[in-house]
Amino acid sequence: MSRRLTAISVIGLLLQPGLALSQEAITVAEAYSLARDNDPRVQIAGFQRDAVAAREDQSTALFFPQVRVFSQYSKNEVEYENALVESRRYDGRRYGASVSQKLFDWGALS
Repeated sequence: MSRRLTAISVIGLLLQPGLALSQEAITVAEAYSLARDNDPRVQIAGFQRDAVAAREDQSTALFFPQVRVFSQYSKNEVEYENALVESRRYDGRRYGASVSQKLFDWGALS
């Protein structure tokens, strides 16, 4: 109902003599399309719809397993000025992966 009133008011303004900004004729369908495309309420409703779809995608992702992979490399060199202890070099590598699946969400109960 609200969009129809907006379209009708835009069409009414465009059809009044002296208020049209251009000399081109515009059809009723074009006027309705312009009113629909430029109405902020329609744009807000579209953004809200997109936000709901994104939240649905996020909630669906909770049902899938979470996979994490990591790697780390470190290089440590220890040099001593004393001739009695030799310098040492420690290279370290670490790799890992984890998979987790949420079975029950206790936080959803509260």
